[in-house]
Amino acid sequence: MRLSLLRSPKNPDPECDMGHHKISYAIYPHKGSFQDADVIREGFNFNVPLLVVDGGKVDEISHFSVDNNAVVLDTIKKAENSNNVVLRFYESFGCHGTFRVTSHLPVRSVKHVNVLEHAKDDSRELQWNGGVTMTIKPFELVTLLLEF
Repeated sequence: MRLSLLRSPKNPDPECDMGHHKISYAIYPHKGSFQDADVIREGFNFNVPLLVVDGGKVDEISHFSVDNNAVVLDTIKKAENSNNVVLRFYESFGCHGTFRVTSHLPVRSVKHVNVLEHAKDDSRELQWNGGVTMTIKPFELVTLLLEF
């Protein structure tokens, strides 16, 4: 087994990768496929550790859920040009499939948009009935714009 952490080429930049570096890595041995072992989730948890703050008692609540382990809800953020909310998903197993995102929040409308949060050419308002079901391609990035 071999692990290369820095490439350090000297051309075109002779100063490339010089200096001090802090590198974290992990080995996650598992049986079966990476899908069955939930490697994507473990890698995400390793790279984005929980931030613990003292905020008093907080009830645990999940505002959004996804019913397909291959689909990762990567981003929840305020839209750039409105008070709407953007959800960004990606397919992590390299498979075609469907997924359903649900929420208890009072969503009024949902649109499939591009990564710049503009309506796609074939974009139409999707039907939200406590959630929305969508198809996804291998490694595809899907962005939804939710209005409350």
